[in-house]
Amino acid sequence: MADDKVAVITGAGSGVGRSAALALLGDGYKVTLVGRRTEALEETAALAGDNAGNALTISADAGKADAVANVFKKTMESFGRLDVLFNNAGISAGAPSLEQITPEQWQSVVDINLTGTFLCTREAMLIMKDQDPMGGRIINNGSISAHVPRPGSAPYSATKHGVTGLTRSTSLDGRQYDIACSQIDIGNAATPMTQRMGGGTMQANMELAPEPTFDVDYVGQQVLFIANLPLDTNIQFMTIMATKMPFIGRGYPPPTNTNQPDAASNPAKDRGPRRDLNVTYLPWGFGGTCLIRTDDLRTKRTGVKANGPCSPHQETCSPFRGVRNPTTGLNVY
Repeated sequence: MADDKVAVITGAGSGVGRSAALALLGDGYKVTLVGRRTEALEETAALAGDNAGNALTISADAGKADAVANVFKKTMESFGRLDVLFNNAGISAGAPSLEQITPEQWQSVVDINLTGTFLCTREAMLIMKDQDPMGGRIINNGSISAHVPRPGSAPYSATKHGVTGLTRSTSLDGRQYDIACSQIDIGNAATPMTQRMGGGTMQANMELAPEPTFDVDYVGQQVLFIANLPLDTNIQFMTIMATKMPFIGRGYPPPTNTNQPDAASNPAKDRGPRRDLNVTYLPWGFGGTCLIRTDDLRTKRTGVKANGPCSPHQETCSPFRGVRNPTTGLNVY
């Protein structure tokens, strides 16, 4: 139990922030709950039951320097010290393609996700370096998008990559003050933000597909675990995700260009090298026959045929145009 420890959690009115707040309050922390919606923060506090008295709710915009400074001032006035900061507040710009994002949409995401994380980290470090005993822990909510993006997520992904850089810099700059910094990258926790995933989420091939989620309370438990580590021990990066979400792997092939006319519709016109046709040469076929496997990426059809005798050293062994790689046997049109 952390009877005398104090934490600040941004974005504490719902989702991951609420889960982390309830976990820390349940462990005896005094917690400042920060968010834009007072009613949601009060609901989080009420859910803590007997521990609700240890919660301080402050409505604030994490992207505004004056508002952030006021949060930490009130925390010190109420609790006297700061042991843990969980930088959790974050937003996205929906899912428009990059060229459709307005400068205002871009800036709003940067203000909360990246600038807000910096502002809160700065205030926390000023307190932690001067308090007695010195030190504390900062935990940043990164994302799977801090590793690989989704389609239509440029502002969100860019800011989460920025959070990773800030995590590393905070770890370095905080060492001399016994300030540890961790990042937890979360993939598909079941929150209001991920409710749409069951009905379909845009994949790398620009098709919708449902994705699995997992109980957000497991995230809260991991935040509590990191928070309770001694300051000489750190989990620099943690990834917690739905086991079967599309993160590990090479993803999907690019979408088919349905607007491109098929060469068969105009055979007289030379369309130049085709880049959607893979031709694999198997020059050691039966009786010296060159076997050719053709994979048409547009029609998804595969065919194998004999193309007459050829030698293993022959650069090409078919009337097809293109440059054959004699090592791999692959000819790309």
